[in-house]
Amino acid sequence: MKAIILAAGVGRRLDGLLEGRPKCLLRFDGEPLLGRLLDGLDALFPDRPMVVSTGRDNDPALTLYRRRGFAVVRHREVIPGLWITELGRRPADGGSARKVVG
Repeated sequence: MKAIILAAGVGRRLDGLLEGRPKCLLRFDGEPLLGRLLDGLDALFPDRPMVVSTGRDNDPALTLYRRRGFAVVRHREVIPGLWITELGRRPADGGSARKVVG
């Protein structure tokens, strides 16, 4: 495993900056913070999967993963209100990622 990214939480203290998004999607220089982290880890460790924890099932972060070419291998609630998403690696050729496990 490449990394476990803890991205759950509402971000009440950042409320004026979030515009209704989860705090992991706060934009810094035009890019979501979670996106920057995923891209950086993928560049350092391209052959290892990542696990991201979020606080909602319908978190907009799922859209971010797919837009960046990661495969959502598994997405499940581990305890009430805490969701774990396992991401597969991006294809080296830049093609679309495929879902590996149902």
